[in-house]
Amino acid sequence: MVKRMIALYLFVFVSVIAICLYVPEILIVFYFGPRRNSNMKINAGKNYLPMVSIILPVFNEEKVIEAKIKNMLELNYPKELLEIIIVDGNSTDRTAEIVGKFREDGVQLIAQNTRDGNTGAVKIGVSLSKGEIIVMSDAEALFDLDSIRFTVQLFEDPMIGAVSGRQVLINPTSNLITKMEMTYSSFFEKMAEAESRMYSTIHTKGELVAFRKNVYPFDYPLGKGSIDIGIAFEAVRKGFRTVTNDKVVFHDLSPDSLRDRNRQKMQRGTLVQESLLLNNDMLFNPTFKTFGKVILPSNFFIYIIFPILFLIGIVLAPFALIDLFSYSSLITYIFTFGFLILLLIKRFRIFIFTFLHSQIMLLIGLIRIGIIGKPRFTKQVEGTRQIATREKT
Repeated sequence: MVKRMIALYLFVFVSVIAICLYVPEILIVFYFGPRRNSNMKINAGKNYLPMVSIILPVFNEEKVIEAKIKNMLELNYPKELLEIIIVDGNSTDRTAEIVGKFREDGVQLIAQNTRDGNTGAVKIGVSLSKGEIIVMSDAEALFDLDSIRFTVQLFEDPMIGAVSGRQVLINPTSNLITKMEMTYSSFFEKMAEAESRMYSTIHTKGELVAFRKNVYPFDYPLGKGSIDIGIAFEAVRKGFRTVTNDKVVFHDLSPDSLRDRNRQKMQRGTLVQESLLLNNDMLFNPTFKTFGKVILPSNFFIYIIFPILFLIGIVLAPFALIDLFSYSSLITYIFTFGFLILLLIKRFRIFIFTFLHSQIMLLIGLIRIGIIGKPRFTKQVEGTRQIATREKT
């Protein structure tokens, strides 16, 4: 009984700490999220049309690359101000051959002899680009035709250093797995929007992230962290803001199998965690204003600290529950019955599944960082490589 009492007290203690540490991010989302007029407005103009270079790193993308190129060529942006550079990381399929068919359309192909991942590919692409604004993307994502025009308008504000887009899922309600992704994506979209209004966000998306050329961090390590998030950090280091905007849209498929979702979330979670650890010198650093004092610490907690508290809570939970039910407390039974009733509500059930799954993936990410510790490149998620069958927007 004494041991179980200790477990119960520890469980309550850990839960209270977790809830209290989550409060800043919740306040950011619910206070700044609904606001349309913050003290740091985004001054978007309609006549700003700089030279734009789209950098597309690819590796064995023969299934989707043709549709992606056609999508970029159809963008509503002056052709003379749009440069498309595709960096092929030594693909072993027909990717380079397919890209070559679009040479007369001005699509440039840079072939690497080795695979250096997105970071290495983007570094080469940026160094050879002519654009004032660089747009990085993934092969499986389709842009809204006005997305680049809306993106560059934001850069008329001299404080904006990087801009990221809003994901619109093609298959949000196909099954439980895609509904989990819709729930997950919706929360972090709101988080990114709120952080953007508050000051600057780290939640950039590799499918569509744009940045000023002088923001690019050329010293970013290969195979460590996410270059799109690295750009968000570098923008703040250089005195700019990173924002997201709901008019900057790209379309993407959600994995529809648990295996594909596991791979996607584990890889993405690990990259975010590595990026946070690489930039831990910015934590609580007043030099970086609200970003260093509030936004970054809250994200560090969500991705690094909370998964550890979650693991401790899972270990303690069985002992705490045994102790609770041993008292036969009416409150305990009411709480349990109420929770079971909530599980009957579909949206709540999906939220719980999504939360548990994300915490497990983040835990695995921390373990991978601790055990592997060496540079690695992400693997494709096959369930998202069906772009050629989508309708154009």
